[in-house]
Formats: sequence, structure tokens, C-alpha cells
Amino acid sequence: MRCSGADRAEQADKAEKLESELSHGQVSEADILLLVDDRDAPLGSVRVAPVGGGTVILTRLVQRADANLRRGEIRDLVRAAIVRAVEHGAREIITRPRADGLTAPYRAALEMEGFRCLGERVEYCAPLSELPGEVAGPFEWRSMAEVGIDFAASMLARVGEGDPHGLQPGENPLDALRGYLAEPGLTSSPDCVQIGYLGDRPVAFVCAQMSPTTGWSRISYMGVIPEARGQGLGRFVHLHGLSMLRAQGGKTYHDGTAADNIAMLSLFERHGCREHERMSEWRWAAGAGA
Repeated sequence: MRCSGADRAEQADKAEKLESELSHGQVSEADILLLVDDRDAPLGSVRVAPVGGGTVILTRLVQRADANLRRGEIRDLVRAAIVRAVEHGAREIITRPRADGLTAPYRAALEMEGFRCLGERVEYCAPLSELPGEVAGPFEWRSMAEVGIDFAASMLARVGEGDPHGLQPGENPLDALRGYLAEPGLTSSPDCVQIGYLGDRPVAFVCAQMSPTTGWSRISYMGVIPEARGQGLGRFVHLHGLSMLRAQGGKTYHDGTAADNIAMLSLFERHGCREHERMSEWRWAAGAGA
């Protein structure tokens, strides 16, 4: 796998972060799955990362440049990752290989282990300093510290109604919200979750988080209730989320959405976010015949 200079720098940052997490006990070595050759030299690896609410992230496969892993070898690695994820209590596993790195053996291994492709995802990345600031808008914003986590979770459910990119069918919104706030290394203050009001009517939801150690930032979820859609309100919700990230000390904004989510893609473009990469998004669900 060839890497540009920027890709190598990104991989070096990830390696340094992982080494730090291991040394501080934030990551277990058991969560890093390795495939080795007959000399015990690594051929490929993946990592599982629980993010709360029964969701575990499976990182994309990293292969040694000369490995040319076969379907069966990748499948063994994916199967071992599923076993480890289930030990963490996983109800679902999400993985997002790069679209241009999803080889036929890689795809086949995921399918054979019960992963279902959800489609393509577009990722954006930009320094927060280069993105627009918040403008006067129609919302009054209240923190979860004021409205409470139960109400915030009910709003997460409301703004996700009819959104194919929102909560999964049957997913508990309180568990999902707690999952966002339990993700290791990211801010988890009640102020990370805010509700937007039009007068006395709650209409919008934003959960925005960043890494205090790196400044990496994301809007974990945002939206407006179904009856308020199509009125141009998403612009103000997104700008408020960016403002929340700056207030927390965020430096780099990294976010994404499904390639068919035209409304969100338009917001990213309108607010100057730059496309970073395209990924293929896959999901494994417990009890789905995996």
C-alpha cells in the first residue's frame, strides 16, 4: 500500500497516539488483533474500540506492503476481532475501510463474517480556525446541564425520526447518548450536548466533542425534528456545533456523512469543509446470523 507524505504523517500520528494509550492503560493489547507470518512478523492488523451503548468500532485493516493477504487470512483476523468485540458486549460492530482500499478479498471476508455494507461515506477535515463562525440565528441554546440527560436523549430520538443515518431500529436513545459521552479520549461534559429552542419549542439537537490531547473534533450527531426540516435551520445548527467545538478548545474538525445524505453534504461544502476521503461503511449486528 503506497502512502503520500500526508498519509505517512497521519499514520505516524496514529501510531504515536496508540503507543501513548497503551502505555497509559487506555487500550488493552487484547484489543489489537495481529496476523503474523511463520517468523512472527506482522502481516496485518485491526483493532477493536468500544465506544459505549453496545457499539464497537473495528478499525480498517492495515496490511504490510508486501503481504497480499488472502480472503481466508483476512477472515481469520475479522473473526478474531468479532470474538473480542463480543467479549466487550458488542451489539453492533461498525467498520469503515477506505473505498479505494477495499480489495475483493477484504470485502469477501467482511461479508462471510456477517457484515452488511451500508453504503459509501464521505469524510471532511479542516482546521476549525478556517471555518465560519456562528451567526445570529433563530435558536436559543440550552445545555444538557439545564435540560437533563433524559430529555436530551428524547430529543436525540426526535431529531432522528425518519433519518436513515440516525439511530438504528430499536436502539435506545439514552444508551446511544451515553455511548457518545463515554467514548475514551473525548470530552463528556453535559455542555457537549445542547438543545436548540424556537421560542419555548425544542427543535434542534447537537452533540459536539473533541480530544483535549490532540484538538481533534467532531459533531457526533446533529439534527432538527421532522416538522422543522426544509426550512434552512440546519445551517444554524451546524455553525453552532462548530462554535461548541471551538469553545471546548478544538483545533481540527473531522466529520462525515453517508454519500446519499445530500443535505449534510451541502452543509459541509457551504461551510468550507474539505473532502478528506471516501469510505465504505459496514455493520455487523449480534443475532443477525453472523
